[in-house]
Amino acid sequence: MPRPTTLSNRVVTSATKWKIGLPIAMVAFLALLIWAPWWLDGSHFGDELTPGEAAVVSGLRTALVAFAAAAVATAGVVYTHHNLAHSRRVLEESKRTSQEQAEHAQRALRQSEEHATRQAELTRQGQVNDRYMRAIDLLVRESFSERVGGIYALDRIMRESEPDHIMVVEVLAVFVRDHGRPWSTNDESLAPGLQPRLAGDVQAALNILGARPEDSKVVVDLRETYLRGADLTDANLQRAILYAVNLSRAILAGSNLNHANLWGADLRGAFFQRASLQETILHEANLRGAEITVDQLVSARPTLKTVLPVSLENDQRVKDRINEVQREGVPAPS
Repeated sequence: MPRPTTLSNRVVTSATKWKIGLPIAMVAFLALLIWAPWWLDGSHFGDELTPGEAAVVSGLRTALVAFAAAAVATAGVVYTHHNLAHSRRVLEESKRTSQEQAEHAQRALRQSEEHATRQAELTRQGQVNDRYMRAIDLLVRESFSERVGGIYALDRIMRESEPDHIMVVEVLAVFVRDHGRPWSTNDESLAPGLQPRLAGDVQAALNILGARPEDSKVVVDLRETYLRGADLTDANLQRAILYAVNLSRAILAGSNLNHANLWGADLRGAFFQRASLQETILHEANLRGAEITVDQLVSARPTLKTVLPVSLENDQRVKDRINEVQREGVPAPS
C-alpha cells in the first residue's frame, strides 16, 4: 500500500509562520526606520534638528531602506529557492505515490486475473470430470445406442481437453479389447464374397482411435484383440501394439502402421492398399491371401516365420529383406 505523506502538513506549518512573522517584521522595520537614528546617535541631536542633523537622519534612513531592500531581495531569492525545492519534493512525492499506486493496482490486477484463471480451470476441469463420468457410465450400459453415445462423448472430451487425451485413448482401447468379438456365430464361415464386420460400438471406438492426429504420442494397445473385418481405412496406428491381434480380412487401406508391432497377428486376406508399413514388425504374422505389395513388405520387418502371400514367397527383394532383418535380430513380442 502507498505510504502516507506529511508534505501537506509541512505546507500548512510554513504558511502559518509567514502569516505571523511578516506583520511582526513590518512593524519592527517601521520602528527601526523611525527611531534608529536616535538609537544610534541620539545624544548629538537637539530638540530641533539642524540641516546637518536632518541630513544624517535621512542618510541613516536611506541606508536602512537600502538594507531592507537588499534583505527583501535576498529573502525573495531564498523564498523562491525554497518554493522550487518544495515543489520538486511535492512532485517527486506525487510521482512516487502514483507509481506505488500503479504498482499496487497492477499487482492486484495480476492476482485477480490469476485467481480468475485458476477458477476457470477448476470449473472447466470439474465439467470435464462430470462429462467423463457420464460417458463411462454410458459405456458400460447394456443398450447399444447408449454405449455408442458414451464413445462419442469420450471422443469430444479427447478433442477438447488435451490433458485427458491419453486417458480417453486408454479407455477406448480397453473397451475394444473387451468387446471385440465375432459379429455372429457364423462369422468365421462367411462365404468368400462376403465381408465380416465388427459390432457397431467396437467399430465406432476404432474409428475414434484411428482418427487421432499424426503427431499423437499415445500408443494404442490392442494386443490379442478380435478385429476380424475391421474397417481401419486411413487409421493412425503408428507404434500401435497389435501383438496376436486378429485382423483377418480387415480393411487397412491408407492406414499408418509405421513401427507398429504385428507380431503373431492374423492378417489373412487383409487389404493393405496405400498403407504405410515402415519398420512394422511382422514376425510370425500370417499374411496369407493379404493384398500387400513387395514395396510394403520390404519397408516392413518380415522374418523367416512370417507367412507370406503365395505370390510373394519367392520374390528376391522380399527374401533379401527377410535375411537382413534376421541378421539384425528379431524384436520382442511387445
